[in-house]
Amino acid sequence: TGTVIGTNADGSNDAAEANVISGNSNGILITGVGTTGTLVQGNLIGTDVSGLLARGNTWDGVRIADGATGNTVGGSTAIRRNIIAANGEEGVQVQDEASDGNTVRGNWIGVNAAGTAPLGNGADGILVTGGADNTTIGGTGAADGNWIAAAGLVGIEVDGASTGTVIQGNRIGTDLTGTANWGAQQNGILLEGGASNTTVGVHSGSGGNIVAFSGQGGLWTAGITVDDIGTDGNGIFGNTVTGSGLAIDLGSNG
Repeated sequence: TGTVIGTNADGSNDAAEANVISGNSNGILITGVGTTGTLVQGNLIGTDVSGLLARGNTWDGVRIADGATGNTVGGSTAIRRNIIAANGEEGVQVQDEASDGNTVRGNWIGVNAAGTAPLGNGADGILVTGGADNTTIGGTGAADGNWIAAAGLVGIEVDGASTGTVIQGNRIGTDLTGTANWGAQQNGILLEGGASNTTVGVHSGSGGNIVAFSGQGGLWTAGITVDDIGTDGNGIFGNTVTGSGLAIDLGSNG
């Protein structure tokens, strides 16, 4: 309970506390019932010490699983931002029934530490799956959103009967100017497999997602897709979707 991996372990916000985590199977694994309150902040996960060169972990950059709850990856200040890039599978994965109430906020996922080039991740930027509920991805604050680039599959995916996910304020598939094509190979955001009661964006005010240049692989080209019977009760509000085959696709059974 309450483990800190990276900066702010002693409240000092010292960048020298950051870890460089590369060349492993998973970069960081947070797992098991009773594992709660973990903070993963300010680390370089899948790069070299400069944050500019790819040195990926074989599987996920960060994986939360098997009933771990209330953990936070990242934060709303630059010192708490993780660089999570060049990993073989997901940048961040939250999986399994009862892995609830976790937060992924303010990270650069698939982007180098200078913000000047995409490094990608092999599969999704962020994946929520297997019944993990009430996950927060981003937020409405100015620095809450994750920046996700060059995902090998999907920018943000929610599936496997996961419910109550909130996706707000994220930048997916482009640089800070909104002009560079750093899009996902498939969808920018994908809800499928019984994902329900997901909020993508905001009804009013700040917190909409920017989703750009999805479908670089030529399939699943929509910016935001909702698919499969049982993927119900989701809301899509106040987002900016550009440079994709379709903006919003409800699929054949969405």
